[in-house]
Amino acid sequence: MWKVMPALAAGCSIVIKPSETTPLTLLRIAELASEAGVPPGAFNVVTGRGTVCGKALTEHPLIAKVSFTGSTPVGKSIARAAADRLTRVTLELGGKNPAIVLKDADPQQVIEGLMLGSFLNQGQVCAASSRIYIEAPIYDRLVAGFEQAVKSLSVGPGMDTGAQINPLVSLAHRNKVAAYLDDARAKNAELIGGAAGPDA
Repeated sequence: MWKVMPALAAGCSIVIKPSETTPLTLLRIAELASEAGVPPGAFNVVTGRGTVCGKALTEHPLIAKVSFTGSTPVGKSIARAAADRLTRVTLELGGKNPAIVLKDADPQQVIEGLMLGSFLNQGQVCAASSRIYIEAPIYDRLVAGFEQAVKSLSVGPGMDTGAQINPLVSLAHRNKVAAYLDDARAKNAELIGGAAGPDA
């Protein structure tokens, strides 16, 4: 949404395609935009598979700019299509977001920041802190505090308003997370918090 609002404020019409696994949020936002007075045709939502709808949008001759957040392979495909038509493009592609903790950091402040960075939207956002590097002098203290904070999170169904951690978005994503855990165990990583795996 942070890309949509400036475009609307500048007087541009937008067509946005949400992830096929999470379309309802943007459909509701489109309803709210209409209720708030955004003119018809200015805020448009197209749902469907990226291979069909996303491809049609990125290759359409009337699209003046394409902005994409997602995987690197899809981003490359979009960049190639945009290059053929000299369409402006902004790509925010997959990556790992490190948190680097220096020895003079305030551990409590760091833990609060890491909890937000790691678990906002169940960690299922592109900007989630997926790597944490801690200087040795505060490593043990910080890991212990982070473990305690993680274990204090309440886990529950998606519609449970009291739950802080809800299910993963899809079976495919669950399998991806399980593969990361399996890989970590195979490399002798120590799991410090939470369940032993997605099925636990």
